[in-house]
Amino acid sequence: MTDSKVLILTTAHDSEDGRLVRHRSALERNNIAAEILSLEFKNRLARFVVGPMKAYLKIREMQPNCVILPDPELQLFLPFILRNKVAVISDVHEAYELVVGDRSWIRDWFRPIVTFSLRVLARNRNRWSFAVLIADKSIDTECGVYVSNRPNPSDLQVARNPEKLRSLVYVGDIRKSRGLEEMIELVKITPGVTLDLIGPSDNEMYLLNMIDDKGLTERIHWHGRLPYRESWEMASTAIAGLCFLQPTPAFKTAISTKIWEYWAVGIPVLASKLDSQSKLIEESGGGFVGEVKDLTSIVQMLAQDPDTAYEIGQRGHNFYRNHDDGSEERLIRAVSLGIER
Repeated sequence: MTDSKVLILTTAHDSEDGRLVRHRSALERNNIAAEILSLEFKNRLARFVVGPMKAYLKIREMQPNCVILPDPELQLFLPFILRNKVAVISDVHEAYELVVGDRSWIRDWFRPIVTFSLRVLARNRNRWSFAVLIADKSIDTECGVYVSNRPNPSDLQVARNPEKLRSLVYVGDIRKSRGLEEMIELVKITPGVTLDLIGPSDNEMYLLNMIDDKGLTERIHWHGRLPYRESWEMASTAIAGLCFLQPTPAFKTAISTKIWEYWAVGIPVLASKLDSQSKLIEESGGGFVGEVKDLTSIVQMLAQDPDTAYEIGQRGHNFYRNHDDGSEERLIRAVSLGIER
């Protein structure tokens, strides 16, 4: 048995997932003991079929006062099953019904089944959870408590100046819909620049083969998943962070977490032209948006003038520091009420 009052239990996320780490840090800053437990499975089928039962048994074993569930398969029935035993908080990271088209494993014939299951999920989750956290205001939930992905300033450290004067960085899941091909193309057409890719890939062989086929093995370095703080310590030494989300249904109106994280460590953002994130970046003065071919000159300018890169990064950092959205306070209030129930 653990003395943790709050258990963040996941079957789909790594224990170093940024949102989960930020939740734990926020709780601990407010004197609430918290633990992240990630259950691992050999394949997706095992996760969906066996995961909820293993999660239930772990909750029974550890007896937390409150449990945060960030995965849809856990939110389907566990809030109902556990409703009289522990306060269950469902944490909705994205609009599941919109990301269906962004997952290659969901075949066309399987999509109606997934869509129906998500409707059942939403109804059960919203009815039986003690609280529902939502990462984005566009997520359709009847009882959502908005807790954004904006990091707390104490979560990440700011670099004094770029150290890798010709290095770009990307932190996050690596896949086509998140701009993999655009990032590689930017490096290819920008002489001398390098790129650090930090995060898991949904198709490792495709990633490595693409880097090799483009002749970029010496200029693009894939580090895989790193611990949260280590990822952002490395990112803080770059001249800019990349965010090339594609205009999928899930991303059209999204503002990526990594934009705030890049600003939190004081580096400029280079991003694709999606309306919401474009408006944010332009308002902040902390980066640039555009097509890859348009951004190559920006990269060359930042590499040749690190003081300007630092100045733009500081604009983004100051904007970030001045736009606390109150998410941490809402998270603490929801969890505290759950513990006291």
